[in-house]
Amino acid sequence: MEIRKTRTCEKCNVQVPLGKVKFYPRDDSRNWLLCEACAEKMKTNRMKQSAALAPQPAPKKEMIKNVVQPKAQSKNIIVSTDPSYDTKYCNRCHYQFQIDLDSKNRVKKMVCPYCGKDDRLGFAVGKR
Repeated sequence: MEIRKTRTCEKCNVQVPLGKVKFYPRDDSRNWLLCEACAEKMKTNRMKQSAALAPQPAPKKEMIKNVVQPKAQSKNIIVSTDPSYDTKYCNRCHYQFQIDLDSKNRVKKMVCPYCGKDDRLGFAVGKR
């Protein structure tokens, strides 16, 4: 018998003529080289396993309705009660900060400490 015309079954290690060799998928990149009998056994085993592991229908979920929530009230800006500080509000970056009135005369240019701009500074009043 010529070596080129036979292959060995990878399950039962029997010499099989090349015409009777079957390939069966092992994983994504490799295949089993099987005789016809082993290939049939593998197919029936796979069918039994797939029937046992058949995906169960997913339980139906309740539909979620979009509910529009009313907008929250705008934030209250806390006004300082300490008379030695002045509360400022930057309308550009919406940052509220306090300026010490004693150092106000020493500062040449009053700017927002968050964004560094001075064009939209204002006094903090009850609400924004």
